[in-house]
Amino acid sequence: MKNIIVAILFLQYFSLGYSQNSEQNLNKYHIDSELLKETRDIWAGLPANYDSTKSYPVMYIMDAEWQFDISLAIMNELAANDKIPYHIVIGIPHIDHITRTKNLTFTSSDFNSNGKRDSIAAYYFSKENTGGGATYFTHLSKEIVPFVDSSYKTNGFDVFIGHSLSGYYGAYILNMDSPFNAFQLYDPSVWYNQGAAIEHFSKTTVGNHASNVFISTANGGKDRAQYNVDTHKEFYDALLQKGVNAELKVYNEDHGSVRLVSLIDGLSNLYEGYSIGYISPTDTITVQDAQRHYQDFSEKVDFTFDPPADVYRWIGFANHFQGKWQQAIEAYELCSSLHENDKFLLLEIADCYFQVQDYSTSLANYQKVLNLDKSNAIAKQRIEEIKLLTTKNKRH
Repeated sequence: MKNIIVAILFLQYFSLGYSQNSEQNLNKYHIDSELLKETRDIWAGLPANYDSTKSYPVMYIMDAEWQFDISLAIMNELAANDKIPYHIVIGIPHIDHITRTKNLTFTSSDFNSNGKRDSIAAYYFSKENTGGGATYFTHLSKEIVPFVDSSYKTNGFDVFIGHSLSGYYGAYILNMDSPFNAFQLYDPSVWYNQGAAIEHFSKTTVGNHASNVFISTANGGKDRAQYNVDTHKEFYDALLQKGVNAELKVYNEDHGSVRLVSLIDGLSNLYEGYSIGYISPTDTITVQDAQRHYQDFSEKVDFTFDPPADVYRWIGFANHFQGKWQQAIEAYELCSSLHENDKFLLLEIADCYFQVQDYSTSLANYQKVLNLDKSNAIAKQRIEEIKLLTTKNKRH
């Protein structure tokens, strides 16, 4: 009987491990901002196989008109291939280019991307068109992020993603009292106002600063100035001096095309070491192994990531497959959130308790299987076995 159960469950292992719902849940909201004195939109993309009982990290995508769709698609693709965890993706569109410039700057400037004074730059970045960054920062941290946290089950790990001027904005707010744990800055305009973001970070950061930063540089195309590349390196060096977990990568791409490769590489870099990898039924792995693995990753990003319930589920299966009943039970009990409607998991748990002769717990789990599948032959046969065994034990 044991071999039959394990063989059936082994077949289920592959179908359950690779199933994925490709549907994407999209929601759009209007937020009446007291700070900005206007209504702002945000877009929310939920991950494939979204489960409202689980909590998720959140990606905040600036300039959502350009980046939201591809960011949601890439997030799901990377997560499906176990490169990163699934995220809730929040898109923050801007109203227009003038408002965008106002929101994303803290100072005016008359310098261009070569670091030279320029009359066109002075007109575009005049005092009238700039300087709203502080108010917009409060809007992000006190209105948008709390709204998302109250609308969805988030785990508190928030990733800021900005490109160009919004990348400069991320660089400027990096050491401010923000909700963001990580910053993805794609070809950021840190050249703005002769590196004002670099100066701000260096002068206002006291001691080491715990954060995770990925910076990409577009070093291709006629629009790329050496000054832009140099400021990225200068900012990167300043981050390292303050103990920031930072990475700088240079691409032979232009300012627009660099966003896609940056998104893939940046998220992969941030979550390097997160996945515990594919767990084979023949692997030797315990609950403690998983806990050590995620503790190491948590120390890297300075945020506590617990092993996902699915990891415990497959650790349980591997130990169950090998007849290591107590190790399997320990893992299975740590993924109790999956027990309610996973009949295959319940069959595995019930079989483990049967093997260690805890017949009452085994029976309770087989009964749960029948509640989900009234015609389940394995559960019915085992329940009869348990009744015979317990009756026999009572006689003795």
